[in-house]
Amino acid sequence: MPDQDSAPVVFDVRPRQVGHTDITLDFFQSGDPVGAATVAVEVTPYEIAEGAESHPGRPLHIEPDIAHPDMVLHVAWDQPASALRFTRIQEGGASWNDGFRPIRINGEPGAHAAEFYRQIASLVGTADPTVEAVLQRQVQPFR
Repeated sequence: MPDQDSAPVVFDVRPRQVGHTDITLDFFQSGDPVGAATVAVEVTPYEIAEGAESHPGRPLHIEPDIAHPDMVLHVAWDQPASALRFTRIQEGGASWNDGFRPIRINGEPGAHAAEFYRQIASLVGTADPTVEAVLQRQVQPFR
């Protein structure tokens, strides 16, 4: 129903260990990636009151006239394994191929990506205003 909100979705999430982590939700519409939301969570060994914290939300803006991609490569950071995992999405989301071998890396990928981008950007110089804008922005680590 394009002119109204969809029904709420409920996830039953069970933690594997105590500590701080993030939950990332990737949103797709008709197989096209339209956005992502990451929520920081803390898993405690004891029960806490539900709704003790409030996190402001922001609406997900979807552009209706965006052309559908032929293929999407979804890259996810698997922190416990220190590996990047790849999934190829095709045919409007009907085909998901996650048969790629995970790539182990040392350290956190956000730092590697920021350094790699800085190296590439140094080759461009200051002629491109996009480079300066991106380098001034806080780089968010992959989760």
